[in-house]
Amino acid sequence: MAFSFFKNILQNRKQFVFHKSHIKELSDFLVNEFPQERVKHFGEGCSTAAFKVGDKIVRFPHDKNNQNVINGYKREAEICAFLKGKVSFPIPEITVFEKDGFAYASHKIIKGNTWGMHCISAIFFEKHRPLARDIAKFLSELHAIDIVEAQRLVPIRHNRFETFDVIREIIRERCFDEQLSQVEKCYNEARSLSNHAASGNIDYVLSHGDFSGRNTLIDKNNRLAGVIDFGQLAIAERITDFCLFYRGNNKKFVEEIIAEYKKFTGVEVDINRVAQLYLLRRVRRLHSEINQQHQDKDEVEVLLHTILYLCGVGKRKSRSFSWKLNTLLFRKHNSFWWKLKNLKF
Repeated sequence: MAFSFFKNILQNRKQFVFHKSHIKELSDFLVNEFPQERVKHFGEGCSTAAFKVGDKIVRFPHDKNNQNVINGYKREAEICAFLKGKVSFPIPEITVFEKDGFAYASHKIIKGNTWGMHCISAIFFEKHRPLARDIAKFLSELHAIDIVEAQRLVPIRHNRFETFDVIREIIRERCFDEQLSQVEKCYNEARSLSNHAASGNIDYVLSHGDFSGRNTLIDKNNRLAGVIDFGQLAIAERITDFCLFYRGNNKKFVEEIIAEYKKFTGVEVDINRVAQLYLLRRVRRLHSEINQQHQDKDEVEVLLHTILYLCGVGKRKSRSFSWKLNTLLFRKHNSFWWKLKNLKF
């Protein structure tokens, strides 16, 4: 065990040294490429290192030979060019460059800050109404775009989910039998409706695919200042873009978005279907997180508590749970290392 412990330390040290030299290599390239601009390492995603260069964000793949990431940059640039003029909120104007063995994507910085649903307070809900209206307006504009025109750029994505058998043991180890029974009942009901919709006459629209606080920017007045990260854009069920804003203790905010959305579009979104899709996606995310080699224990705990809360199981509805969930979310989203690890542009 001691040998394994020190082996892991050495492996982490090697990765750190490699990472540090890689960042320096990218930084030196940018200093030579933009000698008049200040270059600053800005953050990282799972496959991307980002730098601030003057008034621009520049993104590199961690592996400069990773053609999938480079093609993703090119696809996102094409998508943003397609959306330009079709939505009224700022989105990135991305340009992809390939020079001296380096490929990178660049776009001008959109001023604003990312945020999280844990910031939405029921006590001060009135100040968040304009944000709900802005979100509804953006979604109404995005969903109004002709999907036939968009088919050349984006895939069609169906909401199909695994049977509960795949994740039963994962949840059984972490809760009581009566809780497991209720989660299974809620999951199967939601999955049945979702799979039935996917095989029938589904209401398809152009969907952002990862529409949440981390991919939207707000200004100091809590108004929507821009939308970023269109890499998951697809043709999907209308409710998809609402579900990542749904969390059991922020239902009122989502209801406000839906009410404003109906004013813009005349379409009524079923919040119960939004909640069911959110539950399905949280369970899938829990399954994925637990199967990772280096799982985030805080993330697993937040996901499990959220799933139990959504299924209305026992004390998970209590005020003490809401406090614990918000504490975990606050710690997670305000951690420097979390921001460094998950920052998106």
